[in-house]
Amino acid sequence: MLSVRLTTRATILRPLAGIRVTNEAIPARVAKLLEQLERISANPEAVFLEELKRSMGGANRAMLGLARIAHEARLELFAEVNDRHVEVIAHCTG
Repeated sequence: MLSVRLTTRATILRPLAGIRVTNEAIPARVAKLLEQLERISANPEAVFLEELKRSMGGANRAMLGLARIAHEARLELFAEVNDRHVEVIAHCTG
C-alpha cells in the first residue's frame, strides 16, 4: 500500500521540509533502489544526465524520477527498509 506524508519543521537555525513515500517492494527492487540512492548521493547531476539519456533511448527501466528531484530540487534522499516495507525520505533545508 502506497502512503505519502509531507512534513515541515522550523527551528531557530533553519526550516526543514520533507516528504516520505512508503510502499512495499520485492527484495530485488529494494536492492536496486538502495543502489540507485547511493549513486545519486555520490553525484546527483551525473546520475540525472545518465538516466535522462537512458529514458530518451527507450530504456524500459530508466530511473529518472529520484535522480531528477535530487538534482533539480537539491533534495537529500534516504531510504528506510524493514523487510518489504520501504520508506523513501526526501528533505531539503533552506
